Amino acid sequence: MNYLFLASLLVIFLAILWLPACSVAIWLKGLRVPKPFSGLRVIWPAQLVIAVGLIFLCDFMGLHNPAGYSLAIAVGTSIVGACALWRWQRPAL
Repeated sequence: MNYLFLASLLVIFLAILWLPACSVAIWLKGLRVPKPFSGLRVIWPAQLVIAVGLIFLCDFMGLHNPAGYSLAIAVGTSIVGACALWRWQRPAL
């Protein structure tokens, strides 16, 4: 395959995976939470490890349509990561 195509797929995958958590951190910065981006150092690697692990698990199980389950895992992991960052860094109510 073309390396440019693979690199663009990787960038799209990481954007889907990490942008929701980054947008939550930016939103928390607007709410004047001290150090809202500090949680991203934990959330981003955890999201990447969990998503890649689940994709390899689905591939090992022999599921069909790898693009579909890869996209579903990336979206699900990004939503869970954004919710985890919000619960961890949210302002006291």
